[in-house]
Amino acid sequence: MYYSVPQTGLQLALNANNITNTKYWVGAQNYLRLFPGTPRSYLFTTTYKF
Repeated sequence: MYYSVPQTGLQLALNANNITNTKYWVGAQNYLRLFPGTPRSYLFTTTYKF
């Protein structure tokens, strides 16, 4: 989600991945070699446009 501050050119954004922190598998080579997905993560960014 993001918010643009009116008349300033400033934008704030928050991205969230795997919000519930669910364990999941993105792939496997065989039953012994599984590749887990990424855990919960957040990314906060600010952007200034001039």
